[in-house]
Amino acid sequence: MKWFILDCLRVFALIFLGTSICAALYITIFHSWDTAVSIVIVWEFLLVSFLATLGNFFYLSKKEPSPLGLILRRIFHFIYIDGIVLLFGYLFSWFDFQNPLAILFIEGGILFIFFAICFGEYLLGKAEAEKLNSQLEKQRKEE
Repeated sequence: MKWFILDCLRVFALIFLGTSICAALYITIFHSWDTAVSIVIVWEFLLVSFLATLGNFFYLSKKEPSPLGLILRRIFHFIYIDGIVLLFGYLFSWFDFQNPLAILFIEGGILFIFFAICFGEYLLGKAEAEKLNSQLEKQRKEE
């Protein structure tokens, strides 16, 4: 469980970072360079990042999922995150839902952040597996 909590903290930080960068780009592109925002938006980002991080519970299971189960979890996880961002984006008036280009930009940002974090998690898992396999191989040779 300790690894899960640490993973959630890492994912939370990455989501917050990605959200902040996407927001800076969105404001710059769809508003103006000198647009001022309230500090309240930071708290809103923290809330949405926390809620999005709860999506990690889709992967918490005692038994190994099938390949189809893994794909379905990823899809449901993305739908969950997309729903959270769009719902709170609407409630907090973050985006102009009348502008299709703005919505396309937001969806692209959500996709990019989601897949960047998934890819990073994959690389971390792969490195950990290689490290464990190397240690096992070394241990077998010593026996």
